[in-house]
Amino acid sequence: MNKAKNLARSLPAVCRALTGQKGIKLVFRGPPRTDGNTIYSNPLPLDADERQTRIITGDIDHECGHVLYTDFSAAEKQLGSVDPKRRQFVHNLHNAIEDTFIERRLGEDYLGCRENLKLSVEYMAQDEKAPSSTLEPGPALTHYVDTWGRMNVLGHDVEKLHAPLVKPVEEALGENGRMRLDALLSQHLYSVDSTEAGFKLTRKIEKLLEEIADEADEEQQQQDQQHQGDQGNQAGNDNGSGASNDATANDSGAPASGGQPSGGDSGQNAPNAGDEKAQTGGHGAGCGEAIRAMMNDNPEVKSLLDRSKAAEQAINEATAEAEGGFTAGESLHDGFGGKNADAYHQLEETVRGETRELQRRIVAEYQSMTRRRQMVSEEGRLDSRRLHRALMGDRRIYRHKVKRPLPYPAVSVVLDCSGSMAGQEILLAKQALIVLAEVNQTINVKTELLAFAGSSVHILKHFEQPLQSAHAIIGGVAANGGTPTAEALWHAGLRLAARREERKLLMIATDGMPNNLPAAQAVAQRVLNSGIELYGLGIGADAVQQFCPRYSVLSNPTQIADAVLSALRSRLMAAA
Repeated sequence: MNKAKNLARSLPAVCRALTGQKGIKLVFRGPPRTDGNTIYSNPLPLDADERQTRIITGDIDHECGHVLYTDFSAAEKQLGSVDPKRRQFVHNLHNAIEDTFIERRLGEDYLGCRENLKLSVEYMAQDEKAPSSTLEPGPALTHYVDTWGRMNVLGHDVEKLHAPLVKPVEEALGENGRMRLDALLSQHLYSVDSTEAGFKLTRKIEKLLEEIADEADEEQQQQDQQHQGDQGNQAGNDNGSGASNDATANDSGAPASGGQPSGGDSGQNAPNAGDEKAQTGGHGAGCGEAIRAMMNDNPEVKSLLDRSKAAEQAINEATAEAEGGFTAGESLHDGFGGKNADAYHQLEETVRGETRELQRRIVAEYQSMTRRRQMVSEEGRLDSRRLHRALMGDRRIYRHKVKRPLPYPAVSVVLDCSGSMAGQEILLAKQALIVLAEVNQTINVKTELLAFAGSSVHILKHFEQPLQSAHAIIGGVAANGGTPTAEALWHAGLRLAARREERKLLMIATDGMPNNLPAAQAVAQRVLNSGIELYGLGIGADAVQQFCPRYSVLSNPTQIADAVLSALRSRLMAAA
């Protein structure tokens, strides 16, 4: 079951709330990121294991967290007020703080996401190479704040990544400086509850670094003054010693015993002492300057837990599975026949009655669901039958008309064109496809038509393409080859998942068993878990029930209207 987990597994509420209420577009094309309007995610390979599933769904959780809680306009405004020399440094540091904040909030509001994010990070930490202890101060500080927040605020096990960062941070700030940074994070990071609060903490850290740099400069000045005093004292001692030696030499006519070696030792020791102080003083001066340089010249820093490699691998694997062994393109393949607009029109004529009947019934269904209804309200037209409720303080004594919106579905129809469909089966399946396409065009439902057989999947009509321009291609479709049902469902499901319509329906018309039934069942389950409705049209047989929980069997064209209306009513209109 773990291998059948789906991209949106941990976000049954989040993703749908965003897409349904905030107009957020979820696009299954990585790498994971968001601009506040679109969440870009990655597809998973069919045989994704627990680790790969957690990592990529963790990315979706994380990006949804940014959409829900990051104030992008506030972030842009705050960054605009930062000195351009320090803008990248502040941006890097704030990203680390913001990641902790949004993942904490997401975990509080959606408990399933808390576990998913934790496992996602810990899987990455297991495989991620520990950062070098010689890392540059700027990136080291950013990573330090990131891993500190994950360990102490989020409870993630990333000690392996955090421990090597202590040394470069202490080399830049000193041990005392690092401890002061820890204290600042302890005091404020737990309570960051907005993007603006995250920037306030970022500026506090910046101010702390300035203070540490200033203190280093003051210490250096004191050391320099002490060093100058020591040099003056040493010079005085040297002069006094020289006079004494001269006097001794004049009195005795020879140098004092050990005089020359003593002078030699003094000459050697003094520079060493001076060098030691110079090194100490240089380190002090360098510390303040290095801290400011770190803030003024800081390259863009990516998170230590950058999942781009895992995401790229998943994309490649998913693409290979979606295309491996078969192709999906724009031009017709040999097994699909050619172009024949006359065939389309002939088939259309044979099911004109079913098309009209379905149009009449489905339009009536839509009108019934979307007609204006009287709703009780605190404003509108006074309802005399509710006046007595005003005496009890109830202000809902008015009525107004409300029109329910359409569900705005998107429909993908997958047509089996394998060899077993040759003859009346392919004609019946094409008739069903034509009825559905014509009716959906009438009610303005975006519809995509695909066909599969042998080693190829072909898009007969795109969602945005006018149906008339696809008449010839649909009419020319012929039956030949094998039945790669799993691959066709996968390809259609990925394309449908990228749509922003509120409701999605994938219908498959087939007469027999897939080449690989377990694979078809696994993909079908993933389609369902993605929030896509799945409905099967069995052409003369009920084999489709093996992987479609809801289905109808068609034996002749007169059953098409009932079957299609049943699919639309039960899977799409129920949400209207």
